[in-house]
Amino acid sequence: MLNVLRRAALFGAVLGMGGCSLWGGSSAYPVDASTQSLQVPPNLSAPKAESTFAIPPAQGLGPTRAAAQSTAQSGPKAGVAVQSGVLPVVPKMHLRQAGAFRWLSIDAKPGQVWPKLEAFFKARGYTLVEADARTGVLRTAWKSSAGLPKGFLGQLLNLAASGARERYVVRLVRGAKADTTELYLSGQGAIKAKDSQGDMVWQWLPPNPGKEASLLQALMVYMGAPKAQATTLATAVTKTGASAFTLATADGTTVIDAAQPFAQAWPQIGLGLDRVDLVVEHQDRAAGLYTVKYVGVSQSNALQRLFGGGSVLNQGAEFKIKVVASTTGNAVVVHALDAKGKPLAPAAAHEVLKRLLSGLT
Repeated sequence: MLNVLRRAALFGAVLGMGGCSLWGGSSAYPVDASTQSLQVPPNLSAPKAESTFAIPPAQGLGPTRAAAQSTAQSGPKAGVAVQSGVLPVVPKMHLRQAGAFRWLSIDAKPGQVWPKLEAFFKARGYTLVEADARTGVLRTAWKSSAGLPKGFLGQLLNLAASGARERYVVRLVRGAKADTTELYLSGQGAIKAKDSQGDMVWQWLPPNPGKEASLLQALMVYMGAPKAQATTLATAVTKTGASAFTLATADGTTVIDAAQPFAQAWPQIGLGLDRVDLVVEHQDRAAGLYTVKYVGVSQSNALQRLFGGGSVLNQGAEFKIKVVASTTGNAVVVHALDAKGKPLAPAAAHEVLKRLLSGLT
């Protein structure tokens, strides 16, 4: 009993000194009352239908990404429409990787992949809070998970931790080749644990690429790939080069340049935002706009926030991320805007986009 009490006291002291550093990652996550919002997941209802996402039946699949590249404004308008058809018994699948992103390339139409994707998450006990085949976005609600470390550290944390949750967002886009789909997946985790005052609060966990890769592997098996083949593919990832995203300067302010078409950059930017605590609350693909809220630990102290100084990355701060296709169609430029859609000051834009870049590379 004495050893148990000593471990509990040690855990409280470690949390007090290091925040969430026990979970890995470079930054501590908030442990104040504002993190209680995790108890009820935010409203992520499916967006209203927009005609820009629909593809007339006469056009069949509509333009592929390669065709979209030839028109300057076609990138933002090329959504994922619902197509009829049955997924092949065992579609050809490949895991690809570029920079920080690993995605699944499938030899099937998006409309054929979508039903299997929905069924996969439902079979694993997830509730879908957004599932829109027109935009190609699927989000799950929070679900309890076995998120505690194993071994001695796990025993220590079990004394003062209660419950772990996870949720996922998946984005489907058409591949460059006809009748192919690219599937991007990102996960978020949170754990309820005691802080230094002994209060139980929700704390964000850092990204877990290994778990995301395991889920992609399970999805491959669900869609018909033999387990041995899925394991082989997971260990033989096709790397397509380094990250396409870089910081740059345009008109006196910081931007992010991406040497890839809008159709490929758009889902990667969405996943990158979630990875760095800039949670996507709304997206307008036709306008190239993500509306995000910062949920990480505030980067400026109370006095700086009171007098308007310090960092703009303070808990609850809202921004808009604008993705603009180049005139050639094979690149995009990313801008950081304030909540009203106006350009941020150069220093603020640099801070926001530098953080986003850390989730993209």
